[in-house]
Amino acid sequence: VAKYNVLESRLVNRENAVFQAFNFLVINIYAAYLDAHVRQTGAGHQAYVSSSNDCNLHTKALGRCINDFNALKLHYYERLFALTLHLKPTESMNRWYRLLFCLFFFGLSTVMCGQLTTADSIRTVQLWGLAPATHIPLGDLATRYSTFGGATLEYTKKNREGWMIGASFDAFYGNSVKNGSEIFGGLSDEQGNFVGVNGELAVLQAGLLGGQITAHIGHIFKSHYNPNSGWLWMVGIGAQQTQISLRNERGNFPQLQGSMLRGYDRLHIGPVAKVQLRYLHLDNNERINYALGIHAFLATTQNIRGFNTDTGLLDNSFKWDMGVGVNFTWYLPIYAKQESFFLTD
Repeated sequence: VAKYNVLESRLVNRENAVFQAFNFLVINIYAAYLDAHVRQTGAGHQAYVSSSNDCNLHTKALGRCINDFNALKLHYYERLFALTLHLKPTESMNRWYRLLFCLFFFGLSTVMCGQLTTADSIRTVQLWGLAPATHIPLGDLATRYSTFGGATLEYTKKNREGWMIGASFDAFYGNSVKNGSEIFGGLSDEQGNFVGVNGELAVLQAGLLGGQITAHIGHIFKSHYNPNSGWLWMVGIGAQQTQISLRNERGNFPQLQGSMLRGYDRLHIGPVAKVQLRYLHLDNNERINYALGIHAFLATTQNIRGFNTDTGLLDNSFKWDMGVGVNFTWYLPIYAKQESFFLTD
């Protein structure tokens, strides 16, 4: 009996002691109440008897009780394995085949578990973006300004259904004021010079100052590269402001400083609607993330000053300020806590 003394002393029941340690693992106790729902009941089954480790069905495990679901899977794969070996799946199935099945099923379980990745799964992500842009004014906006630049700070959250919601601030800037010489011409001499304090010439530069604040919503309608990237539409609503800013490098022209500038600045404020078409790229390795897009906006604005000092006329009519442009957004993604999925335990 010396060869049977590996795990138990003086074991003489004609079974290898090494393999007896696995007997309990392959003993199938039919206590799971889900068995009767998938096949004809046998002597080892009952119509509805809670298993010894019964749990509440409201737990979030793919909408099922994990323990009972695993018991059902174990029996199903056991029968499938037996049919593959052309064996009759009875309660007296040879324990060697049952042991082989358990080892096979354990290996399969290890392979079939993993984590969601950007490359093959739709993920929840927060996107912080910074974007340079170019705008071409249309409508009434084009009567006051020429092509100007912009910079956008954006926050967007994308969910696992491909919907995107967020907000952005678009700053407008540029030396794009039209008819500047006519607006400020009444303050210059015959040669067009601005004479400042103590007879010094003032250097004045007029430009656009303004922006938009919008809330937006969008959706990826055609994925490309991975499930989180592709073509998307986006619409937003908010407020827009534009005005003429004046930079006096020498600070020696008090006629256009502080409140004196208000009658010249063409300050317009009003609601705006914006539409965008973008291509979004979220890298599989979460390193290179960007969006290329075109956009158009329409704003209904009004001069809140009510008059223009240079013309001496009232200016309180509504304006249709429109524009189109292109933008490039660089994103910093912050993904939700890594979602893990397990097909088997």
